[in-house]
Amino acid sequence: MKKSLLTSIVVCLLLFTGKSIAQPLVGGRHEFGALIGVQGAQFSADPSIDQNMKISVGGKLYWNYLIVGNLLSIRAEVGVDNWGTKMKSDTSLNLLYLTLPAVAAQVKFGPLKVYVGPQLNLLLSAKQKDGGSIDAKDLFKSTDISGMAGAEVNLPFFIMLGARYNFGLSNISDISEQKIKNGAFMVYVGVHFRR
Repeated sequence: MKKSLLTSIVVCLLLFTGKSIAQPLVGGRHEFGALIGVQGAQFSADPSIDQNMKISVGGKLYWNYLIVGNLLSIRAEVGVDNWGTKMKSDTSLNLLYLTLPAVAAQVKFGPLKVYVGPQLNLLLSAKQKDGGSIDAKDLFKSTDISGMAGAEVNLPFFIMLGARYNFGLSNISDISEQKIKNGAFMVYVGVHFRR
């Protein structure tokens, strides 16, 4: 049932996005683009866990609908994020997620945009690396809910620079009595276009 619910959510999001792009509302403008950046991730967990930040690369495609001039808009994204953590014992956990942020509010102040919203993360794979690679997907839940807040600035030639922070809202561990949440920041560069 959980998988069918998630499938329904993803299909509805894609249909809504596709319909909105094909038939824009009167007075609305669309902005779309792509971004890629460097991420730093680690678990928000018991402080007794001895861990370092795990560095990786992530990317996203986004669609933005301007609802009040250039001031207020809603934004949907789809991307891939490689989160997890790196233990000080040189063991690392790599959690690969399909991420679906839905930015509920994006406010623009001149070239600066500030945004916040929820994010649905679907676990694609989980690997534990300690010399070799071990499948660890059974140790983690297949879905994760997080919050996201960030800011970006538009530069000349359709370029943008930004930074964001994702904070876990749900326990990702599938082991009873263990509570672990994702946490990650991203610094990125992107391109944006309007129609």
